[in-house]
Amino acid sequence: MKETEYICTHCGKKFKEPIEIYNKFSSSPPEKYKKTYGCPVCRYDGIEPVKTVTATKKELRQYIMLCRETEKESARLTALQSKGEDCTELFEMIENNRLRCMSLLLKTQQFIYSIDDSLTRQIFELRYIKGLRWAGVASGLGGYYTEDYVRITHDRYLKSICNDSE
Repeated sequence: MKETEYICTHCGKKFKEPIEIYNKFSSSPPEKYKKTYGCPVCRYDGIEPVKTVTATKKELRQYIMLCRETEKESARLTALQSKGEDCTELFEMIENNRLRCMSLLLKTQQFIYSIDDSLTRQIFELRYIKGLRWAGVASGLGGYYTEDYVRITHDRYLKSICNDSE
């Protein structure tokens, strides 16, 4: 069972266990010192649960695959236009795919930037935004890691956070 993670709206720190605090400034007199929960760092009572962003390998791959498809169709559109053919439907399909690409890019970035560990975040960025293979991801990290290491790190993260064992 996963623990809920919280974030303080005052200092921005993330934590798993809020502390009990007593609010001296409660508006109702009988509850002059109302018990609430707050940040263990700054003792502020404005905390919110962190929304966990999840994704599967299939969802993450969609952005790269759709971008590649759009590039191929754009080349096909250019070839058909040079022949003087009517390409209205193909043009509309490409524009729709471009809009979907932008939407998928935002979702993918939102997932990747929610990863706390810098190395894992870089692995996901190189793999799913840049579209590199595992060897490219390993060399993109400065050559300090093997492609097996980055793939296993990637798979372990997805399995632990997203329960994706694909």
